[in-house]
Amino acid sequence: MKIIRNLFVATTILASSLAFAGAAPTADEVGAMIAEADSLRKQAKSLGFEWRDTSKFIGKAKQQLADGKLAKAMKTAKHARLEGSAAIAQAKYEDEHWQNMLPK
Repeated sequence: MKIIRNLFVATTILASSLAFAGAAPTADEVGAMIAEADSLRKQAKSLGFEWRDTSKFIGKAKQQLADGKLAKAMKTAKHARLEGSAAIAQAKYEDEHWQNMLPK
């Protein structure tokens, strides 16, 4: 049941981010998104569930921001944020259901 709820939350976040995809982001908005993604990545890391490519996406978003490619940077930062959120959800799920991994 929690998997369904977590998928619903992730889908809602993705859908809401796509709804605003038409507006051109500002550098401050992109910077805030990168900071949020990095914060979620650090939280996932502290739980032991940091995903392999999340930091790569954050670095790529920072480079795109520096190059003035704001729309691409926002898209990349949103992807990193989604990965961070999903990693945290995965950590919570594993913490609650680790018994299911034991042989019977």
